[in-house]
Amino acid sequence: MNVADVHARGTLTIGTIYGPSLLPKIFSSFGAHSADIQFMELFSVYGLYLSDFEVLSPLETELMVFTAISCTGLRGPSLWHMRGLGRLLGARGNDENTEKMNRIKDSLRSVKVGVMSVVDWVDGPGGANEEMARKVRMSNWVNVGDVVRELGGWGDDA
Repeated sequence: MNVADVHARGTLTIGTIYGPSLLPKIFSSFGAHSADIQFMELFSVYGLYLSDFEVLSPLETELMVFTAISCTGLRGPSLWHMRGLGRLLGARGNDENTEKMNRIKDSLRSVKVGVMSVVDWVDGPGGANEEMARKVRMSNWVNVGDVVRELGGWGDDA
């Protein structure tokens, strides 16, 4: 695979996850480093690694990414990946009262609860890494409703 193919593969995957409305906002949040971060994300992170679906599907990959990002305690990236996971499940727009959206939101809540249960286990008596669990700051984790409140919805693209 050549550089152009890897970059195109990364662009396709990241566009599916974030959508055309959120992606420019994410990249602009890096200020003067935006162009460098964009190349690194499109080529290296997404192009080489997160777009290789030979072992994990796109949904399985995003589940792993959401889990890992949430465990860093970083709110912004966690919110972006909550939205991305919802998008891979079919969420679009900002009308959250449909049966389909209720099922998607319930699935997202279940994922979050599952990840929090693992972190809680790590932090429990004799837990494997109590310091890591403290840094995770679960009280700051994003909620499904934050996607519409803070990001304006799930994206209007198809």
